[in-house]
Amino acid sequence: MTTTTALPFPSPLDQFHFALLCGYISEFYVGNPISTPSIVYRAITGKVGTDATPHKDQLADILTGTDKLMRTQLGINMTDYCQKLNRDKDKPYKVVSAILPCKRVTETTINGNESNTIIYFDRESPLWEIATKIKNNQVLSCDASLLDVPNMQNTRMNIGVKFYTLRRILESKAHPRQMVPIITFDDVFEKCRLEKASRDKKCDARNIIAKLLEQLQIKKLIKTFQINKNGARPYSISFSF
Repeated sequence: MTTTTALPFPSPLDQFHFALLCGYISEFYVGNPISTPSIVYRAITGKVGTDATPHKDQLADILTGTDKLMRTQLGINMTDYCQKLNRDKDKPYKVVSAILPCKRVTETTINGNESNTIIYFDRESPLWEIATKIKNNQVLSCDASLLDVPNMQNTRMNIGVKFYTLRRILESKAHPRQMVPIITFDDVFEKCRLEKASRDKKCDARNIIAKLLEQLQIKKLIKTFQINKNGARPYSISFSF
């Protein structure tokens, strides 16, 4: 059994925060001791290999999201899990740590204007440590460019919806016996906290998903996809590999 606890905040972590965390973990994994808002922006939008930089609102979202990951404390007890699987059963594993152990430094110019912001990693994220060292590399990986959907703005909502949808598709591909290759829109709305969003915003989210799958089809991650309806209402999207 895995148990987790987190300190309360005005609002919980969401899919945008998860995308940020994965972007930072990827940087740490390849051996980079630091990152920047521009680097993680390119990672979570798929604009890798370019000089793309976040505009003012995107930068604000990245900085506040990074701060929240730094402040969110996670308590994990893997003792029961290790004993059940006979894995390091004599070494109880308990850890309390920030989800993203790092510090954020903003340099200033001589006249007091802010310039570069740098994120210095203190150590690996406890979630990465557990996935790779305790759960035998239970991780998903993909080419970040899959997230770069043409003619789509990378708003906070769009990033979260794209990231969650891609993750569900990768999970379905990695576990074909356990997971049916279909995603319900209600599931995306719930996971991305859009259940109470307006009809127009939900329609936008469905369009984001459809455009993402068009991109994944072009990139040959999936072969086909179709939108399924319950009467006149779009209900789910199914896909094949």
